[in-house]
Amino acid sequence: MRKPVMLIGLSTAAVVGAGALGVAAWTPQSSNLVTASGDEVVVYVSPPGEGAGGAAGAGGTEMAAKSSGGGSSKVNVTSLDEAEEALRQKGATKGTVLVKGGRYKGQSFTWSYMPAGGEFTIKPQPGTGRPVFDGGGQDGYWTSVAAGDAKLHFRGMTVRNYVTGGIHFDGSKGGGGFSGGSVRNMIFERMGTIARGERGYAALHLQNVKNIDIANNDFWDLRNRLDKAAKTNPGQVHGIYFSEGGGKGSTVSGNTFHKITGDPVRASDGAGGIRVTGNTFKSTGWYGVFTFWRFPRDRDCSTGSTFSGNTYGNGHPRRSPATGKMQTKNFKGAPTRSGQDFKGLGCKPEPIRNGSNRYAPNAGISMVNKG
Repeated sequence: MRKPVMLIGLSTAAVVGAGALGVAAWTPQSSNLVTASGDEVVVYVSPPGEGAGGAAGAGGTEMAAKSSGGGSSKVNVTSLDEAEEALRQKGATKGTVLVKGGRYKGQSFTWSYMPAGGEFTIKPQPGTGRPVFDGGGQDGYWTSVAAGDAKLHFRGMTVRNYVTGGIHFDGSKGGGGFSGGSVRNMIFERMGTIARGERGYAALHLQNVKNIDIANNDFWDLRNRLDKAAKTNPGQVHGIYFSEGGGKGSTVSGNTFHKITGDPVRASDGAGGIRVTGNTFKSTGWYGVFTFWRFPRDRDCSTGSTFSGNTYGNGHPRRSPATGKMQTKNFKGAPTRSGQDFKGLGCKPEPIRNGSNRYAPNAGISMVNKG
């Protein structure tokens, strides 16, 4: 989905920008896209109406980069999709997207440029504050990432009000999957169907993703509403969901999880080898804090996952279908569930190994990051 609401500059050594008078629209054939002097291409993103880095008259300053010919190169594109396409046209294997602090409303995008050996980072522009991407209650994910052989890193932004979730790494089996990359210092909040929408799934949905580092993020207020027609409790919207054989070599550390109707960390379809350590959980989950779920279609079992050094409380309250009263699961001494008690399936998943965790249902919780 393309949302023509961002102004983005692409540069060589440093950046390109939009000045007070504006610039010509970017096309893949733009002659002013000069070859970068180094290996890295840098893209600047600004809120609507400001230009790259903040146009004159909007309280910002114009930024430009010297081209190899001694002049300056100025490019104006309209979305992160187009920024990604610019990287593709450049044939970049290393790139950084610097997002100026501010509010970006109603935007979603796809990322499919994943060349072999590539590495790309999307993060805030230094000194400009925290970028906030607000979906305004729209269905779908903030971004969907196609499988490939590059590494993609997300840093230091806030993503809120997307019904389905935040980031979907769509590397289903047969699609190649992912290995490497990271999600750090992000805030994912107010997702799920609690207000509207059809399906809340996960802030991070990781299909066939291995060796990913998920650290120092906040997963808050991820809730699905009660389905009155079906007389069921809120569905399983999760903080992090590993599926389709992924997980191996991945670490979930230093994050906070708060007010989540589904299990905050979930693995399925044989995903395993996940290390969950040093996180804080409060009012999250129904079956457990870190759980493995196995479907009848599966033939792979989960192995090699650990849960240690975490602080956790009880589950998120739900209404009892029998009594109509609210009830909360007590996870004391049993924060994980491995699916080993599921009957009639082809294999028995290895239990998630529990280390030394702290059960503290009355402990306070605060975000790692500031919104």
